[in-house]
Amino acid sequence: MTALLHRLLALSTLVVLFILQAKAQTTHTIRGLDFYYLPDTLWMQPGDSVHFQTAGIHDMVQTDSAYWAIGQAIGNGGFHTTIGADTTFVIDTAGTYYFVCSPHGIVGMRGVLIVDGTLGLEHVANGHDRLRLYPVPATDHLYVLVNDAAIASIMDIHGRSVGAFLSMDIGWNRIDISRLDPGQYVVLLRRSNGTQVTGRFSVLARK
Repeated sequence: MTALLHRLLALSTLVVLFILQAKAQTTHTIRGLDFYYLPDTLWMQPGDSVHFQTAGIHDMVQTDSAYWAIGQAIGNGGFHTTIGADTTFVIDTAGTYYFVCSPHGIVGMRGVLIVDGTLGLEHVANGHDRLRLYPVPATDHLYVLVNDAAIASIMDIHGRSVGAFLSMDIGWNRIDISRLDPGQYVVLLRRSNGTQVTGRFSVLARK
């Protein structure tokens, strides 16, 4: 009887772990459009997938930060999708992954995957509103006050990245939100020292 209980307990534990793992894994979509990625920056959890959809002659080539900075798609042995093909791949290890479009890196088509096991939906949903945003609610543009070098991302209420900016300058930064649907959103800012701050805002229906 004791052995049976132990087996049932072990099985229950495995089922719970499987469910938790399944919940934690998310597929994020990046689209290759004209000469840019949408979004060009993603915050992810280890084990999440990236689904790359391309509407043209584009790919995603993982490269080092030095090559990324000058738009050169020099692969470093990481992910490398086929030009013009939709692809899905998994990132299992936390870190920052830089990628460039090999045909169009020279015109600035590049992006970043930030894989951080400490970032969860509860952080986005319950983070303190410490960012200064104006106007709130907004329609087509939002101004964000930044006090330190930072990377910003806009997320919807489900924690999905819907807009990203590779870097923001110190001071007031103007963000184009004209492509966002009406609704509630969160600006997530990651500073150069690794700390994160959030601010909530809403987008009004346009006439």
